[in-house]
Amino acid sequence: PFLKQVAGMQLDTGAGAGAMGLGADSSARGEFRAARLRMPATEAAVSQFIDRLDSQWPYAKAQPVKVFILGLDNYGAESMPDGSIVIPFGLIDQAQTDDELAFVLGHELGHIRLRHFARNARQQQQSRDNAQMVDVFVTGASMVHGAAGGSNPLVNAAATRGNAMNDAARLFLQTLVEPDWSRDEEDEADATGFDLSNADAYDSEAASATVFDKLQADADRRAALSDTLAKGMQESMQQTLTASSVTSVALGGGAGFAGGVKQGLISGAGKGLVAWRASGKQAKHRPPAARKKGIADYSADAYPAGLPLRDEQHVWLDKVRASKEYVQARIVVDAVKASV
Repeated sequence: PFLKQVAGMQLDTGAGAGAMGLGADSSARGEFRAARLRMPATEAAVSQFIDRLDSQWPYAKAQPVKVFILGLDNYGAESMPDGSIVIPFGLIDQAQTDDELAFVLGHELGHIRLRHFARNARQQQQSRDNAQMVDVFVTGASMVHGAAGGSNPLVNAAATRGNAMNDAARLFLQTLVEPDWSRDEEDEADATGFDLSNADAYDSEAASATVFDKLQADADRRAALSDTLAKGMQESMQQTLTASSVTSVALGGGAGFAGGVKQGLISGAGKGLVAWRASGKQAKHRPPAARKKGIADYSADAYPAGLPLRDEQHVWLDKVRASKEYVQARIVVDAVKASV
């Protein structure tokens, strides 16, 4: 099993590993993730679930794992450089078995325990780029609207749409963008998730047979959303700039230094998102069929005697979904989904 091979791997155990290289950066901390949903009882239950998986890790642990839930209907989860795991409500809502949940969370736990963040400069830069892109767009839109003083109806109408797009941009760039893991890192995390969940008596094989298809469907949905958002931002900025040109005095003469800076900020940010989308910086995983075959081959090699037959488990999910907190959270998540 891969879990036994970790003993021979060179993991980063320096000072940077404890903080995952970005522990002080708010963009790398789960508690500052946009759309966080306060569900203390559910967060505690998920933490206990992960702790059980984590107890199967036989090596030193750089830091404890923290859990934060997002008010989104996404499927999947995301590990963060500070050692936290952010879990969209949609994962708990859409998972069919505890085994499925164990495999997904074991995969994210693998990224943390294998210290992928400490050696992944791309991931660190991506977090910074996303935060900067949102800030530039929001700043540009605010300056254009603020300069007009709210006196022009056209500017006000355009700004209303612009503010809505600002919120959507922040939500997308801070919550809907997957880490840019390498193929080796993803394979290692898949194997770790398989080993950890199996060691904790979950049906890893049945879970892995369904998880990858759901992850791909969710990625396709988010890709479509990013296309819609990029188009909406372009339209929003065009409306704002067109309307604000009517009030050239408020913009500092339009052609003047102040006007040029303000227009440049908002248009540049929009172009930045469109360019980011076109560049393919969003994560690209191998097709579900390839990942399922990879795990099937791994299972056959790592466990030649086969794995024990296990009944699918639902106890944990049934208990969490029966709580009042869960029912109330669903109302919030449905509202967020409708607004986006």
